[in-house]
Amino acid sequence: MFPFSDKVYEWLKWIAAIAMPAFITMLAGVFSALALNGFMSSDIGILVITILGAVNAFIGALVGVSSKVYYAQGAVHDSESHDSESHDREKAKG
Repeated sequence: MFPFSDKVYEWLKWIAAIAMPAFITMLAGVFSALALNGFMSSDIGILVITILGAVNAFIGALVGVSSKVYYAQGAVHDSESHDSESHDREKAKG
């Protein structure tokens, strides 16, 4: 199963790095406001934020494993797969 296809990899990378952290932060703010005004228990908000954080960590781990397997297979020089990741790694090395 690893590494993921380019489309799946880029989609999961975007979810883990941009979408989920922004969504979790937004929910934390909304849940805090609702709890402070007595509309809901703060325990529910903490539960939801914790679960979403764990899901995001899992997605991030899958992306990381996919990237590691990809590079372990010697695909660093393949310009068609994980292109932005490859560019970032090469830029960091040089």
